[in-house]
Amino acid sequence: MLAEKIRQYISSRYLRFGEEEIWFGKERVLFYFAPHLAEEFSINRRIFGLKYCAACFLAGRTAGHAFVEKHGVPLKKILTPVVELSCTVLTAFGFGSFRTLKVREEGFMVVAGKSTLAKEIKQKMFSQKPVDFALAGVFAGALSCFSSEKFYAVETKCCAQKNVDECVWVAGTEKSILGHVNEFSPENLMWAKEFLAEVKTLEKEAGGAP
Repeated sequence: MLAEKIRQYISSRYLRFGEEEIWFGKERVLFYFAPHLAEEFSINRRIFGLKYCAACFLAGRTAGHAFVEKHGVPLKKILTPVVELSCTVLTAFGFGSFRTLKVREEGFMVVAGKSTLAKEIKQKMFSQKPVDFALAGVFAGALSCFSSEKFYAVETKCCAQKNVDECVWVAGTEKSILGHVNEFSPENLMWAKEFLAEVKTLEKEAGGAP
């Protein structure tokens, strides 16, 4: 399945291999090793705690917005197929496998999947909390291309956690996220509030978030 997705982009010439660089559309692509990324994340989280996780989210949100603006919107223009396209690209580039569970055009979505980073971390040690903060940011950033509102996302379940087989991200406004979590995953409500509070604190420290 992964090889087939990559072949589709190669056949369309959207993914191209130059002499020294790999291109996706008009942007260069850099591949990285999952074990190194997992080790880097684990060390930084251990040193900087939840603030580092919030920073990963904000960086991911900027990247998600830029990606959809450059690749998603010109190709699809409507939120639901753009989200599906984003999941396909993330899968093709080795970030994991992803599928949409719910998308509302006004700016809300629930995405499930198995993150490569989370699976790599789980091989060494179970994580008590979710780990895919940058991916959460990517999903929130995708929403921001379709509205002037500021969007957030929370990973409520993560396959880096013990006895969890699939990750789940909820993206939207703070109010819509907390409402969904309270209804469908109340055991994660305090976690969602804690993480969103840290993100908003970091936004203020940065003088406005990207």
